[in-house]
Amino acid sequence: GPGTFLHELLEKIDFSESRPEVRRETIRGHLAGSAYDSRWERGLERMVDDLLGTSLAAGDNQLLLAAVTPEQRLNELEFYFPLESVALPDLRRLLAETGCSLEAGAGLRGMMKGYIDLVFRYRGRYFIGDWKSNQLGMELADYAEDLLPGVMRREGYVLQYLIYTVALHRYLSSRLPGYSYEEHFGGVFYLFLRGVRKTTGPAGGIFRDLPDPGLIRGLSKCFAGGAGARRGNLIARQIPG
Repeated sequence: GPGTFLHELLEKIDFSESRPEVRRETIRGHLAGSAYDSRWERGLERMVDDLLGTSLAAGDNQLLLAAVTPEQRLNELEFYFPLESVALPDLRRLLAETGCSLEAGAGLRGMMKGYIDLVFRYRGRYFIGDWKSNQLGMELADYAEDLLPGVMRREGYVLQYLIYTVALHRYLSSRLPGYSYEEHFGGVFYLFLRGVRKTTGPAGGIFRDLPDPGLIRGLSKCFAGGAGARRGNLIARQIPG
């Protein structure tokens, strides 16, 4: 319930809208249409303010969600692509290198389908964002940067964002002229909403990774039975240009 509520709220928020009263009205309206009490309004305002105003990466103070306009983002991007006689031994080997394991039967086939919470463009690169409402503890220290990799592995989020990355990589390779992973893909952000604060910056509540190009290309080939990625991937909406 709370996770869905927060996801839907963040879809409605215009990240680049700087007027507090406009943001407040969006939050108030979303609360009014939900089962949650209006007393959460001020807390949600603080959460959104911290989320949008926190630098996502050390060394780049301009990489803020507040700088992302509606034209530069897509919410809940649906993807699906075919699984063709997946090369399981190669897939298990590649995933083992990331600390993931795969429990599967004799084969995987059909369609891989999912939704990416957020895709956004910044300085010509495309990024994946994922909202997490997990309660990791009652203190900000529980959301420290060095603790998040363990959470990511334990909850299966590493495999999740690798699949997201393969999906977006395949799509961009078929739709963006001159696309290359190294030049156009910027990385993945998992944002643990309860722990993001402007005071701590990227050192709290934010997990970031830029998967190795060889890993993503290898996974894409494995999903296609080792023969290479097909270009017939379907995604619901146009990537922002």
